Amino acid sequence: MTWDGIGNRELEALSRPQCLALLGSVAVGRLGFTRAALPVIWPVDFLLHGECWWSATPG
Repeated sequence: MTWDGIGNRELEALSRPQCLALLGSVAVGRLGFTRAALPVIWPVDFLLHGECWWSATPG
């Protein structure tokens, strides 16, 4: 997402290599969704090896 500093935001598509590079640079991500029309954001531990990822979060 880009922001111009005055409140305008724009989404941008990431390529597969960009996504994998970003995922490989952190150990905890966030999963956002709605439940009962309310926002929910859960932290998610994971390990990325090549193009395969494993969740370290129970469940």
